[in-house]
Amino acid sequence: MPTANDHILTLSCPDKPGIIHAVTGIFASHGHNVLDLQQFSDPTSRRFFMRVHFGPNHADASSSPSSTAHLGAPFAQLAAEYDMTYDFRPVAQKMKVLIMVSKIGHCLNDLLFRMKTGQLRME
Repeated sequence: MPTANDHILTLSCPDKPGIIHAVTGIFASHGHNVLDLQQFSDPTSRRFFMRVHFGPNHADASSSPSSTAHLGAPFAQLAAEYDMTYDFRPVAQKMKVLIMVSKIGHCLNDLLFRMKTGQLRME
């Protein structure tokens, strides 16, 4: 269950070895715990995409910061090294989305249901 201190990192960069290790290493060394991680390499564009849900390390709450301000410098350095674009946002922040539907509405109904029940944080 997400907490108020959880955040989402999204990033993309040219694909090369070591990206996941570098990103998760920053989280570990700064007192954060990775709660969920999804990644995708696009063979056509040769780009790597990753989404990380992370939060404070509850096992050691005294050393786990609740904000992402202290991650700015390490991620700026990582972004320069990997030619990376990245963004942090709180889990609680609703995403602005545009949904386009052509003929079949069952997918739209599913998205609207998930939004109404709080499973999708979007407006």
